Amino acid sequence: MKQFESNPDGTLKFNGVTISREYFLLSFLSRINVYGAAFSDETLFEDLKSHLYSIVALKRNEMAAFDLVRPMVSVFALSKMHNVVLKIARSEGKLTTKVKHGNGGMGVWIEGAVSWNRVFEASIDPEIYCEAELLSQPQPWECHIELRPSLKLGRLT
Repeated sequence: MKQFESNPDGTLKFNGVTISREYFLLSFLSRINVYGAAFSDETLFEDLKSHLYSIVALKRNEMAAFDLVRPMVSVFALSKMHNVVLKIARSEGKLTTKVKHGNGGMGVWIEGAVSWNRVFEASIDPEIYCEAELLSQPQPWECHIELRPSLKLGRLT
């Protein structure tokens, strides 16, 4: 805090050395403001579809049919992020998949994060894309989860 000076409007001005770890961290943080999840199932799927098209693994006339697998891509992504432990500079947080109450859908959060903690949001209906046994478990789910042969999210067996 000794490296900051108050501006008349209440904001702060950095007066420290501009070739320091603190300055680079401050510079990085001041350029990134995330007000929602880092990414969504829509952006994930569109990026995947675009990449498959660019490497000619998906043809233009197949794109509409490919859109039908979007929910499965979302469920698979949720299953792969759940219970992953992130280790970042002397701290760690566990990703957990949860059903969003109120407006529906599902998401992945970083457990224990104080401020920004939403990583991924999926607009899929958990009643359709989760097995009843999983939905009956308290959240966050302590078990590992997977995309089941039923094409629903369920407990890893």
